[in-house]
Formats: sequence, structure tokens, C-alpha cells
Amino acid sequence: MGDTGSLAIGGLLGVLAFMVQQPLTLVIVGGVFVLEAVSVIIQVAVFKVTRHRSGEGRRFFLMAPIHHHFQKRGWPETKIVYVSGYFADVRPRRVGNPETPLTRPCQPVRMVRSVPQGAPPGPAARH
Repeated sequence: MGDTGSLAIGGLLGVLAFMVQQPLTLVIVGGVFVLEAVSVIIQVAVFKVTRHRSGEGRRFFLMAPIHHHFQKRGWPETKIVYVSGYFADVRPRRVGNPETPLTRPCQPVRMVRSVPQGAPPGPAARH
């Protein structure tokens, strides 16, 4: 997805957060995106400072944004997605409501018998 698509989705999420009057939720869930942006800012700042001091720029991460750093360290992409998904899902639930369980117990599925259209409803109508 390019810049246009990601900006459109980000704008949509922002508008939706304010429409349902939950802007704090947007800040909490957007933590992964903020972390990605901050990792780039740190990388550029460290490079410029070290280049100014010693003449040779050093890098803080192997590659920025931070998910590329983890790829360079040998993490499989599925692990990176899982870890970022953890921070996007579990962390906000812990911040919003600390008593929310990390996993929800499975509820049994209740089977409902479908009634053909035009059929009388329920057993009382069968008499």
C-alpha cells in the first residue's frame, strides 16, 4: 500500500475515533505506528549527531523503520507481525481495562433451527 492508501486509512480511523467519541482509543491502538515513526526519528538523529561529532555517522538500528531492523536480525516476518499485533491488541486492552482477560473463553454455539418463510412461528401455532 502506498502513501495515498495508508493516509486515507489513517484519516478514516481518526474520523471514526472521533465519531464514536473515543479519541484516546485511537492514540492507544496507534502505538505501533507511533513506534515505527519514532524509530525513524531516532535513526536519523543518532546518525546526524555521530556524523557531526566523529565525521562518520553511526546507526542506532540495523535499518529503520524498526520492523526492518527485526528482519535484518533474522526474525521471520510472521513473528514480527505477531509481536506488533500483540502491542496493537493486548496492550490497549490492558491499559483500557486491566481486568479484561487476555483470551476470551469460547462460548458454545447455540444451534437455531431455521423456519421456512411463511411457516407458522413456534409450537403454539401448530394446534
